[in-house]
Amino acid sequence: MADILALALASDKFRDRKRVGRGIGSGSGKTAGRGSKGAGSRAGYQARPAFEGGQKQLFRRVAKRGFNNRAFARNRVGVPLHFALRTVDGGILSAEAYRAVIGADAKTRLFLIGQAECPSGVLFRGFDATPGARECIERCGSKLT
Repeated sequence: MADILALALASDKFRDRKRVGRGIGSGSGKTAGRGSKGAGSRAGYQARPAFEGGQKQLFRRVAKRGFNNRAFARNRVGVPLHFALRTVDGGILSAEAYRAVIGADAKTRLFLIGQAECPSGVLFRGFDATPGARECIERCGSKLT
């Protein structure tokens, strides 16, 4: 079966070029696929690289000076678990308190990353966590809310 498939694919390599302008029965006769009138039907026609047929070109439609994604960007900060555990206060570690420590704004999402020995009964409030960090937290009897 593979041999037949290989032969079928190989046959396209040697396809004859399309002969245009050889009568109306050929499907590419008379105007030879160029259409009736206009610059494209004339010999020697070559469009400029950015020409879009009279439509305003893309490079002229887009602003000269920068678009950036800053307004829509999702700010994320990875927080190593062993580092976050230094700021535990009364068995609770809140994302708001940690944001104040690192100077991040309220939109910034904090991800706990990595693995560490953590004391049992710690409540991580407002954090996201990678699967490895989540497993480590749950294994030692702490909670992630």
